[in-house]
Amino acid sequence: MQQTRLTPRVLVVIIVASAVFGGTVAAVGPFATAGTTDGAAEPSTAPATFTAPADAQAAGQQLAQTTQRPRSIDFLRVRSIGDGEYAYRFRVRGYVQKTRVNDGIKSESNDVLRRNDDGTVTVTGTTGNGLSDAYVVVGEIVSFRKIRGHADGELTLNGLELTRDELLNTETVEVVSRDEGEEVRYEIRVRGPVERVETEEAVAGDDDDRIVRNDDGTRTIRGVTGDQTGDAFRVRGEVLSFERTGGDSRLTLRLNGLEVDPETLGAGPGEPPDDGDGDNGDDDDGDDGDVVTRIDDCTVIDEPGSYVLTGNVRNADEDACIEVTVDGVTIDGDGHGIDGVDSDGSVGIAIVAPEDERFESVTVTDVVVTDWGTGIDVDGGEATTLRDVTLRDVVSRSNVDTGIHLVDAAESRVDGARVRDNGLTGILLEDSGLGNVVTGSTVGDNGAYGIVVFDGGRGTEVRDNTVRRNGRGGIATSNGETGTEISGNVVTLNDGNGISLSDSDAPEVRGNRITGNDASGVSLADVREGSVAENRVAGNGVYGISLRFVRTTNVSENVVRGNSDSGISVERSRENTVTRNVVCENGEPQISVGAESSDNEIADNRLTC
Repeated sequence: MQQTRLTPRVLVVIIVASAVFGGTVAAVGPFATAGTTDGAAEPSTAPATFTAPADAQAAGQQLAQTTQRPRSIDFLRVRSIGDGEYAYRFRVRGYVQKTRVNDGIKSESNDVLRRNDDGTVTVTGTTGNGLSDAYVVVGEIVSFRKIRGHADGELTLNGLELTRDELLNTETVEVVSRDEGEEVRYEIRVRGPVERVETEEAVAGDDDDRIVRNDDGTRTIRGVTGDQTGDAFRVRGEVLSFERTGGDSRLTLRLNGLEVDPETLGAGPGEPPDDGDGDNGDDDDGDDGDVVTRIDDCTVIDEPGSYVLTGNVRNADEDACIEVTVDGVTIDGDGHGIDGVDSDGSVGIAIVAPEDERFESVTVTDVVVTDWGTGIDVDGGEATTLRDVTLRDVVSRSNVDTGIHLVDAAESRVDGARVRDNGLTGILLEDSGLGNVVTGSTVGDNGAYGIVVFDGGRGTEVRDNTVRRNGRGGIATSNGETGTEISGNVVTLNDGNGISLSDSDAPEVRGNRITGNDASGVSLADVREGSVAENRVAGNGVYGISLRFVRTTNVSENVVRGNSDSGISVERSRENTVTRNVVCENGEPQISVGAESSDNEIADNRLTC
């Protein structure tokens, strides 16, 4: 039986759903720039509303009259199943508005919409006890995940109950070797983000399988498997083509659990690729004819342009293997490695801005850096400006000191990195400027901290990372940074504190899952005007949330459970607010306030689970 892809993007469908549910739905105007709002993100005109009539055709005519732009509209309902809280976060490429159907199906003030720098909208919401939140969505839902709560959730789009994968239009593709002792190499081209997964049959992608971002926005998976094992990937989008590139093993290709003929996905005869990506095998890399310079050894890059690493560099005994000293450079590692000899002070990839120059665009992708003093070092030094450095889908592991180090850099981004087994810190941002972001990365098994922001600039974001099993702590900030956001991270099983903030102004710790750390889950010391909200803090070795020398900080709507000492501890702190938290099954007292603390508001907290 052929599977039909779910694409419920028809305008009339929402009218039918609205008519079934009853109530009011908003039709919205064009986009405007937006920050955070508790309504829509964000219409330039006031929403026009209508009450759905019983007749779906009449409803369609009514909404058509009020809608100001000809885009399809979807109705998303998020319902909690069972007792307790269900908190979630999803992201939309397009437009979102909170809406109300009836008293049991409505978004409320605790459901927050935020416009992101990339134009998407992030929705962070909470429902519970069988109630539902409701949204109007114009565009594509690109991610959805539960962030805390004991209840389960149910997702309904336009009246149709969907799994998370169906909501996100995801596909799972598996490549399985059928012959013992033989391997198969392959390339899969997809449209949309990719992640390695493990299926119920224990088929799983691993670090040998590389995921490369292409110039046209697609991604290519370059993999190898063999000896009757397999690889599996989840694609949030569409699988476009499959090609065998080598190996003698027969293979089985499965899409969404069903075996498919590789020829239906454009599988070729397995001829090896030529030396270049263009039709003539030269350095022409893509349709636009841009020249790509190929490198296969340590070098200094002092000319702008695009570079690709064509092979592994092994046991290099250099102070810096690849040194970038000029603006306007893109390096594609193409999945290859740059390996050193564990020399203290050496650097795998060094991006060094010259003195008194502006340095505003360098990108490094898809490279594995191992056995250096520091894996990747980005240093603004005495430059006039160092900004817009992007490190995407890189691996930095087994280095003597630090995996990735950014110093004196602004508006730079570490995205999708895997940083592990380094002697000291995984990712270190030091003396940094405005607007740096660390996101979507896995940082673990480092000797000291996972991620450190030291003397960071305003607006640093550490979000949606997994930080685990680091030797001294998970995420730490110190020395006067302002407005750091730590959100949506999983911080678990670290020695020391899960999240530590010291000497910080206006930090925000929101929507994280902080569990099983040896010391406290969240530790704040000498913090002013901060916010710790909507986190799940459980099973940590000392306090759940600890405040020392903290002023005018809000601790609210957290679930703090099963920590060895008090759930929330307030010592030598004043003028803080601790409200609307669930604090239970911790050491007694559940909330402790030291004698030298004053003028703190402790109210409306629930002390039972």
